[in-house]
Amino acid sequence: MTGDAPGKPPAPDLPKYLREPLEKQPPERLETVATYASEFAEWKQEQREAELQRRRGEDAEFRLSNPPELGL
Repeated sequence: MTGDAPGKPPAPDLPKYLREPLEKQPPERLETVATYASEFAEWKQEQREAELQRRRGEDAEFRLSNPPELGL
């Protein structure tokens, strides 16, 4: 963007519908949004990891209950 204030950090690659409303917020609200976004991202990561563990457990159970046949 041309005309940005000197020292303004570059905008991340975000959709316009996310970036533009943020640019209109006061610093205090941005701090609140940043805290929420960080905590929400951490929670989502934990959910993803829990789902991966669950799937790995199901795969292991399946392999144990359905061993490959030996081609003797």
